[in-house]
Amino acid sequence: MDEMLTSNQYKVLETMYDHTVMIGDSTYCPLSQSEVAKKLGLSRPMVNKFFSDLKKAGYIEMIVRGKWRLSGKASEMLRVTRKL
Repeated sequence: MDEMLTSNQYKVLETMYDHTVMIGDSTYCPLSQSEVAKKLGLSRPMVNKFFSDLKKAGYIEMIVRGKWRLSGKASEMLRVTRKL
């Protein structure tokens, strides 16, 4: 996947960003892929593919099975684009 995100991939990142929580000095998004899919009105298999692509591109990281966090790359991109 190149640096261009589809609008749905961006929405997945945005949803994760909006629901990210901090515990101690660690952050993560407590939403499951199914919950992200439901919030966005997308199918779970589609969101699963987005997670896979976003992980390969360095936008998200798996902490443990089913628990994800945004990478610094994704967090910075969202901060910048939300200011526009």
